[in-house]
Amino acid sequence: YRHLSKYRQKLLNRNKEETGKRYEWYALQRYASDYYPEFEKEKIVWQRVSKEQRFSIVDKGFYCEATTHLITGNNLRFLLGVLNSKMFGFAFYRFYMGGGIEGEIKGEFIGRFPIPPLTPQNKHIADRIEELVDQIIQKKKQNGCGADTSDLEEQIDQLVYELYGLTKEEIKIVEEG
Repeated sequence: YRHLSKYRQKLLNRNKEETGKRYEWYALQRYASDYYPEFEKEKIVWQRVSKEQRFSIVDKGFYCEATTHLITGNNLRFLLGVLNSKMFGFAFYRFYMGGGIEGEIKGEFIGRFPIPPLTPQNKHIADRIEELVDQIIQKKKQNGCGADTSDLEEQIDQLVYELYGLTKEEIKIVEEG
């Protein structure tokens, strides 16, 4: 309150015409008004605090509760494959989480993780990752979340290694964890 009080006059002068309403000087105006439509879209979601990365696709029109983060945009199935890969888990927890195995997977950390841009040279890899992700989603819809998709996940891991240009030695380090 003391901090906001310093800005009371500026806050009182906010533009009423912009919102059509007059709010108290300390009230948030139109908070989330610019991004709330993102919740309506297909999205990748994850728990903020987790022992391991588990990213999922959520269909349009479904909402997530407060302890999750989300990503919307293009190429979600490609991104989902990368985010759930062994290579991502290894690099993310070692370099972005300070070597820990449990903690908060913040959106800002995910946003800083280097995802290779899709190019004509790697499009075939991205397309194959998306196909495999679709197969995993279908298998889990048909057989439940406990369906064994390890063979498909392994194929995605190999494609992600190729996408990032990992050597055999580097792959061994990731695989051994």
